[in-house]
Parts: sequence; C-alpha cells; structure tokens
Amino acid sequence: MTAIPVLLSAEGLSADCAKPEKGRKVPMSKMDVELVLERLRAFAALSSLQLADTNAKITLARGKLRLVVTNTGGRLMVVEGKGEGASAMEKSPEEIVTWLMSVEGSQGGARQGKATAGGGGWGALAGEGKKIALIAALLIGTAIMGWINFGPRPAPEGIQFIDHPVRVAGLDQEFGGRYGDLADPSQVVFIVQDDQLRVHLITSAGMEPEPMRVMSYRYGSYGSQEVLVAENGAILERDASGNLVHVGTLYPRIRS
Repeated sequence: MTAIPVLLSAEGLSADCAKPEKGRKVPMSKMDVELVLERLRAFAALSSLQLADTNAKITLARGKLRLVVTNTGGRLMVVEGKGEGASAMEKSPEEIVTWLMSVEGSQGGARQGKATAGGGGWGALAGEGKKIALIAALLIGTAIMGWINFGPRPAPEGIQFIDHPVRVAGLDQEFGGRYGDLADPSQVVFIVQDDQLRVHLITSAGMEPEPMRVMSYRYGSYGSQEVLVAENGAILERDASGNLVHVGTLYPRIRS
C-alpha cells in the first residue's frame, strides 16, 4: 500500500495512544497513515473514566491541514486547528484519516483540499489513482478494513480446529487460490497460498502487488461447515460453487 505520511503528536497519552498518561507529551513525529489510524482507534477505545483529568488530545497535520482530536465518551471530536471558534465535529477514526488523505502534502506548494462549510463534509479529494483507491477502501470497505487491521484474536466460540494432516492437505486443495472481483476497485482479493492468507487491495489499475495484510490461519469445523479461521478471528467459508464467503459477502473464485 502506498505510504502517506502524516504528522502526529499527543498529550495525556502513551506513545501508541492506547493508555492515558497524565502530563505526558508525545512529540510531533511523522508516520504512515496506517499507524495514524491505529492510534486513533486506540484513542477512541478509551473511556471517559480512563481519560478523566488527562486533557488528552491528538494533533494531526498534513500539508496545511491541522486537526485536533479529543475523546468525549468514546466519540472522537475534531476541530481544525487553524479555525478560531470552530465547532467540534464528531468523526470516526476512518473519517479522520480520509480527511487527512484528501489533502496534498506540503512539498512543492501542493494544493490543499478544504473541509466543506459547516463542518459536515469532507475535504475536496485531491490526487488520483492509488490515493483515491485508499480513500474508497476506507469509506466503502470499513467492515473489511476493520478485521484486516485488528488481530490477533481468539477463535470464535464453537470452532473445532482440524489438525489431522490428511484432512488439512485436502482443505489446502479446496481453499487454495484467489478470490475476489478484479474489476471492483476499493474491494479486496483474498489469496490462500503457502499457509498464508494474503489480502490485496484492488485499485483502478488492478490488484496491488503488495498485500495489505498477511495472516496465518487454521481450518476448523463450525457446525456442519468446514471453514478457514484467520489469526484475527475472521471466519471464511466456501459455498457450493467454491467461492469464498465472509460475513455474507461473496468473493468469487478467480479462475486462472
């Protein structure tokens, strides 16, 4: 996935923004947008009780855009740092990241997308190709991104793992392959191969060569169904036609 650098600093939080630390200041540093998303999600997971008396906040900057993010009862509230008297807007971590991605960096006098009036809209989308695909992936594929980025997790209740070598070899043959719709930008392709589950983003130019996520997996029985269980707890099933199914979404098998 293409790296998109963002500047981040924090107050009243640990370096990874997952714990309240009263009085601590995390200096401004550059990081890829994926790490920013992780920190925003960690911040959103903190309760009001945990954050009491910390004055915790995260400051983000990209190009000329500067955002100050606070946590109010698990709701992330965002204010543009330059706007005096601007009202706070409630945004999810994915929405905040998308806003940051919608503006150009500062090199070479690049253009800046501006938030729409009233604070209810997005910054104007600037740039083409992969950046737009990344934005679309966050907007359209939030459910996909959620389980791709979180892990590892314990297996869901009711799973009986399959460890017999002969049956595992048979399931390798049944599950192995590529699944998805290569003509649908913003979605993903799952590749089951060499004991790994790889997740690739589809852009307007086709499938990204570098995976978004690489995970181990095991096979298991879930009721009468034999399934693939990713390391983050996601369950992938196969239908009667050999396609992959995740949370009711079908990913057709790609025939070579």
